[in-house]
Amino acid sequence: MLFPTIVTLWIIVDNLFVFRGQGEIENFPGNYSDFRAYEDSAEPKKLDSVNTEKNDWKKSNPTGNLTFNEQKEFQKIEREIKDLELEKTKIEQLFSDGKIEDKAIESKANELKNLINKIENKEERWFELTAKMEG
Repeated sequence: MLFPTIVTLWIIVDNLFVFRGQGEIENFPGNYSDFRAYEDSAEPKKLDSVNTEKNDWKKSNPTGNLTFNEQKEFQKIEREIKDLELEKTKIEQLFSDGKIEDKAIESKANELKNLINKIENKEERWFELTAKMEG
């Protein structure tokens, strides 16, 4: 019969990083008990003004009227168009260099045609999103 092993782990610290918010980090020399005692003895800070304004991602949204998913789609489409254009250029270069075997010409031509169709479809959606963004 096996008995479970209980392990007790004690961590001793002599230095704390206190995250105050707003990017402020304080290095406190001592352990947590020392820190609590220090905090309890200090005068409470009085807030002069409290900012209750809600920070909404839509207000600072550079992509206008697009939803979050449309923003992601817009960025994805831009990357996809770039990749498809690169593939198209490679195939066109093969044709212009004459490096395609006779039996592969038809398949490469079909591949190029499909790439061009994909690019056109992606560009059409990109224009739709751009128009919505500006509207």
